[in-house]
Amino acid sequence: MNIRGDATPESIAQQTVSILEREPLLAQALRRRIANVSAVAKKIAEENKLGRSSVVAVRAAIRRYLETAEDYDERKDLKRIMKQTEIRLQSGITILVAHPRLRQLLKLQEISQKADFFSLIESENAMTIIIDDKHASAAEKMLGRSSIIEKQGGQYSLSLTSPKEIENIPGFAAFITDVLARKGINIKKYFSCYTDTVFILEKKDAIAALEALEAVKP
Repeated sequence: MNIRGDATPESIAQQTVSILEREPLLAQALRRRIANVSAVAKKIAEENKLGRSSVVAVRAAIRRYLETAEDYDERKDLKRIMKQTEIRLQSGITILVAHPRLRQLLKLQEISQKADFFSLIESENAMTIIIDDKHASAAEKMLGRSSIIEKQGGQYSLSLTSPKEIENIPGFAAFITDVLARKGINIKKYFSCYTDTVFILEKKDAIAALEALEAVKP
């Protein structure tokens, strides 16, 4: 998010708060004093091409934000959720990205009941089918090869099943993706449904991802 160079101290303060709210990991680092307020203020000013004098306004806005922010120990709650989360790693997963058509969706209903792993995510321009390798060819045939935009086999699914209260705990997905990003792990696909959070990874990243998440469980 950009702050205009001619912005007033008041507008700089408002937009600084917006930046912190859009970047919860940064706000968390500031609250835990991992990140230095002055360094973050300088970085925000530099990235938004503000004058040197604006650093004072940004720094003041950050400090007011930290003083008025709700006293919520999200890390404690996230660790508690993580402790109760079951982690499973499954190999032999294929990603199929196809053009979305109602007729194709109806065809996939039958194969979804046979597959050991099946998930369908639909957007306006495409649908992504995540299915076990064993049934991938049949699904591809049902869809019609001309409808397939992309196919990637030999992937791994890393599934996290958490307690129901995860629905009321903010930041869980951000917490997990941050752990994986710090290990240089690339997430091919990611989706969540109810208490399940699923990541699709390449083989070279799968074991490292499992180890990284097991390491952060209390």
